[in-house]
Amino acid sequence: MSFLPVMASATLPTLNTLNTLNIRLDRSNYTFWRAQILATTTAHGFEEYLLGTIAVPPQRSTNGDSGTSSINPEYSNWLRIDKFLYSWILNSISENMLGYVSRCSTSCEVWSTLENIFRTQSQARVLHLKSMLQSMKKDDLSITEYILKTIVDEIHAAGKVVIDDDFMLYVLHGLGQNMNQ
Repeated sequence: MSFLPVMASATLPTLNTLNTLNIRLDRSNYTFWRAQILATTTAHGFEEYLLGTIAVPPQRSTNGDSGTSSINPEYSNWLRIDKFLYSWILNSISENMLGYVSRCSTSCEVWSTLENIFRTQSQARVLHLKSMLQSMKKDDLSITEYILKTIVDEIHAAGKVVIDDDFMLYVLHGLGQNMNQ
């Protein structure tokens, strides 16, 4: 099993270096926050820590000759990077969201917890938005106001896609029989 090589302290970015996030996570902006976190961690080569795809090295290593046990330097390195990411992510979360992750101890646990919370909320939101899209009517709106794709944009922001053909069907359905207005 291969672990990350022991890195010198100088190779770890500072919180200020990573503090390029424009959005702090709250109940309404998870998709945008998630995109920023993933882009930044990927740019610095740390996404494996969040996603849990990097193996956690054993905490202790044993010297085969003497049989003595000592702290594994690979584990120390993993822990240092993970706690750095953990701290950075917590700094990017609004106070009202911290309660959801207060019992997490690794960056991967924080990430997984937030993914689970917002996946459920996102699915419910997408269903609600699709329902709104299906029932949208032109009524007294101008064509320009009616065709604004605000709802479709919100569905896309939630990570789902509305196919152009489906969108056109929704638009035409909402026009009703009196399309000359």
